[in-house]
Amino acid sequence: MLATLDNRKKLKERVLEYTEIIYDAYYQFYGGIEQQELKTLNTDKILIIGDFHVPQCIRYRIDQKVEQLETQGKEVTTVDWLKVDEHQNEIALHDIVIFYRVPALPEVLKTIAQVNANGKASFYEIDDLLFEESYPAPIETFGGYVGLDTHIELRKSMASFYAHG
Repeated sequence: MLATLDNRKKLKERVLEYTEIIYDAYYQFYGGIEQQELKTLNTDKILIIGDFHVPQCIRYRIDQKVEQLETQGKEVTTVDWLKVDEHQNEIALHDIVIFYRVPALPEVLKTIAQVNANGKASFYEIDDLLFEESYPAPIETFGGYVGLDTHIELRKSMASFYAHG
């Protein structure tokens, strides 16, 4: 409703509130404690869970990050966030997980909580201002190429990306 009304400030507040509740529930489910200390980490293997839906992001963010880490002698595995449930072994086998440009949806929050509750290191990375209230630009600026339903979904995604902050 808040997205439909274009009340972006309140939308961000509500999504952040619910995100924290969902994350905390999963964190407790996986046995996390409040002052979780990182265990000794295997820094040679890194998992990137990312957004594989925008070709530019794949090439200039994920693929280049993999190349950069591999030149440092790291073994890097990548997983599309939409398929994270199919890759539980990868999550278990990696002590360092980078979440790149993923929304704060329950399946992602579950995975972040799982990583953190097990004393592993998780990092969230985003390089676009998809989390600012100014995103998306007013619907009128799209010249009719974006319908109201799509614009409302973009508003919701802004709040979801913000909730990771």
